[in-house]
Order: sequence, then C-alpha cells, then structure tokens
Amino acid sequence: MAPLQQADAVVIDHAAIDPIALSSEALEADALPRWAFEVHLRNSAKVPVATPWIELTLTDAQDQAVMRKVLNVSQWGAPAVMAAGDIMPLSFQLGLLNPEVPFVGYRLLTFYP
Repeated sequence: MAPLQQADAVVIDHAAIDPIALSSEALEADALPRWAFEVHLRNSAKVPVATPWIELTLTDAQDQAVMRKVLNVSQWGAPAVMAAGDIMPLSFQLGLLNPEVPFVGYRLLTFYP
C-alpha cells in the first residue's frame, strides 16, 4: 500500500537560494554559476504522508518564469514518507545551463506526480 498523498499537508517553512562563490580556478575554467538551494518541508498533518516533489520556478523582475525545474527529492536521499509533524531540511546545489538568463526571484510548489 502506497503512503497517503495529501497535497495540503506538506508546507514550505523556509526556502533560500544563494549564489556559491567560485574559486579563481573555476572562473578560469569557465565553470557554470552554482547556487545553494535550501528548503524545509513540514508535514502539518497528524498522520504520515508521502514526501512530495518540488517545482522550482525562477522568475524575472516582472515575476515571469524564466526557468523551471521539477525535483524528486527522493533522488537526493529524502525518505519516501514524512512522519506526522516532521520537518525535513533539504539542501541542493543547482547549476544554470544558461547563466545569461537573469532571475531575481523564485516560486516553490510541492506536488505529487
């Protein structure tokens, strides 16, 4: 039996995207810009629920989407089930394939595929 998928049970308590400073060697090698992405998911239900996926949308100054990425957090070691009241801190490093695309903000959405 699959774990309960309750979309409104898992809320985002914290999220941040910050640039990672590149070393001089990486700059000389034309390394892609890297970003640290951190998010804390909380199961607000009184029962265990399935760990959701995350949709990350990077936005421009007019809040228009410039890039979108769907993350299956289980691929990075997150458990398949969140216990009741559980808070799950997750950290990833993201690289932009097209670093010329400027973004100033982001939106996050949790969902079940």
